[in-house]
Amino acid sequence: MKDHAVYEITSGQRRFTARLFDCSDESCKLTPDEIEVEDVVSEGFCQPKYSGKVGRTMDLFKAAEEILAKHYGSAKMVEANYSWEPNRIRY
Repeated sequence: MKDHAVYEITSGQRRFTARLFDCSDESCKLTPDEIEVEDVVSEGFCQPKYSGKVGRTMDLFKAAEEILAKHYGSAKMVEANYSWEPNRIRY
């Protein structure tokens, strides 16, 4: 399966679990909640705090957890199926 993380998200009375893929496509069969989460995270990555850093010096899925928590009120990564290392810059 593709690199992904699973989050437990709570927003008021609403509580759900959603997968977030590094690169989703039709084979992922996303639920409506997962499509919403993907949109929220994509929009969050445009913020100056994350822009140009995610995937290079910042863990994509940990950054997504921060964005989801800020947007929904509570989000916790409960499963991680990926590996990440920051790009190493050599001088």
